[in-house]
Amino acid sequence: MRSLPTSRLRTAFTLIELLVVIAIIAILIALLVPAVQKVRESAARTQCVNNMKQVALGLHNYHGNYRKFPSGLADPLYNTSATWRSHTWMQQILPFIEQEPLYKLLKPLLDANPPTPAYQWSVNQQYVGILLCPSDPNTSNPKITNGGSSQGFFGNYILCAANTTLTGDGTNANGMFYALSKTRMSDILDGTSNTLMGGELIVVPDQNGDTNACASGGYDYRGAYYQGITGAVLFESVELPNTTVGDEVWNRCSQHPSASGKRAPCSGCGGTFTRVAARSYHSGGVNVILGDASVRFVSDGVNLTTWRALGSRAGEETVGEF
Repeated sequence: MRSLPTSRLRTAFTLIELLVVIAIIAILIALLVPAVQKVRESAARTQCVNNMKQVALGLHNYHGNYRKFPSGLADPLYNTSATWRSHTWMQQILPFIEQEPLYKLLKPLLDANPPTPAYQWSVNQQYVGILLCPSDPNTSNPKITNGGSSQGFFGNYILCAANTTLTGDGTNANGMFYALSKTRMSDILDGTSNTLMGGELIVVPDQNGDTNACASGGYDYRGAYYQGITGAVLFESVELPNTTVGDEVWNRCSQHPSASGKRAPCSGCGGTFTRVAARSYHSGGVNVILGDASVRFVSDGVNLTTWRALGSRAGEETVGEF
């Protein structure tokens, strides 16, 4: 007589086992996603450092060739005369950051007499990838035409003008780069390793007629290399990096409701003064270029006195750890 089997083969998971597997997978995904994001941000920050290092070397090579650094702006701030040029330090260093062909296209316009305002230049749409930070989501669709108008190429890297708000025509600031500046290495009395040369900026998306802009036209000129008239390709170390205090840009600033607008607030643009803070999408701080061409990461929580001391070239301040 055949005996009955003592066990039965299982052909499927029980509901409890399936739920346990799903829970384990969910936990693994929850652990993996932040790790992947951290790796991506680390890679983006490294690329940003490399880009800024190239800018730093370009500035130093310019100095080696001309015995002075390029002027921060080609015109006094808020110049509305018929002879304003509107170009900035960016166009001047193009031959030193492997952009010789673009410089050759721009050179006749730079030398024109009377000059042609830069925002009208037909070549101002040229994309220069080295001037974009990969951590900024807007670099995947950089603001070039600025809502259809010919405002030109916008980028993330800007130079330091002062540790105070820029007032007047901006030709007498205490940093390395300002309107009509001709700074020499010997002018940096505070020491090149204790002086800010450059930093980062968040590019705010906007469009023609943006209702969030504080001036008619709807433009935000922060990072506009071909619109030097507002001084918004320079920053001042008045406020800490990534401060919640809004920037002040003469006639062109936007309180855009997008994520980048919230990270780069605009307080207004009604007066003849400019104050732009260093900002980035990096977690906890910004990359900066020092006068010795080194690139450092500076925390949002850096001591304000130290941060302001870094912004001047000959203030004889005591610079602490940063």
